Amino acid sequence: MEEIVIEKIEKPQIIETGDSIKVKQVFDDALMEIVKNPRCGYSHNHYWENIKLSIMAAACIFALLAQFYPLPFPASRPLLGICCAMYFILSGVLQGLVTFIDKDCILVLKGKTGGPGPCRIRTRFPRFQETYTFIIEDIADPKKSTEAAMYVGRYFTERGEFDEARFTDDVISHFIDKYEKSIYKTITYDHSGVNEKAEKSGASDKKIKSD
Repeated sequence: MEEIVIEKIEKPQIIETGDSIKVKQVFDDALMEIVKNPRCGYSHNHYWENIKLSIMAAACIFALLAQFYPLPFPASRPLLGICCAMYFILSGVLQGLVTFIDKDCILVLKGKTGGPGPCRIRTRFPRFQETYTFIIEDIADPKKSTEAAMYVGRYFTERGEFDEARFTDDVISHFIDKYEKSIYKTITYDHSGVNEKAEKSGASDKKIKSD
C-alpha cells in the first residue's frame, strides 16, 4: 500500500500594507533571519548589543540601590544623589549610542570566511513611501557599501500577503552577487525585474535581469 505524505503549507503572513511601521517591521525581521540562512552564510555580531545591555543593567542597579538601600532619609541623601546622577548619565550614554552610532542600523554581521569583513545592515522606509531600502556597509570602510531599493509591491499582494520566498531570494542574491563581488551601486528591485543604477555618477539605469 502506497504511503500518502501530507505536506504542510504555511500560510503567508498578511498585514495592512498602508501601515508603514508594520511593513518595515516585517522586512526587518525577515532580513535578520535571512542572513543566518546557510545560503547567505553570515552570523550576527552581538558586541554592541552586549555593550548596551551592560549599560542598561548598570543603570538599573543604581536605580535599585537608590530605592532599596537600607539607609534612612535624610542620611541617604548623598547616596540618592549619586545614584540618580549615575542613572541619568548611563541613560544618556545609552541614548547617545542609539542616536549617533546605531542610527538606522538593525544588524551587525561578522566577517565571512573567505569573503568580506564585518559589515552592518542599515534600513530605511520613510512614511508614505513605497520603497524599502537596505544598505550593506563595510565597517572598516563605509564607502564600500551597496544599496537595495525594494519596491513594496514586489513582495506584497493586493491582499497584503508577504511573498517571503521572493524577498529571501533577492536579499541573498544582493549579498552574494553584489556586495561580495564589490558592486557598490544602488540596485532597484521592482515589478520589472532587477535594475542597476550607476555609482552616484548620474548615469542612466541599466537593466541587468528580468523576471
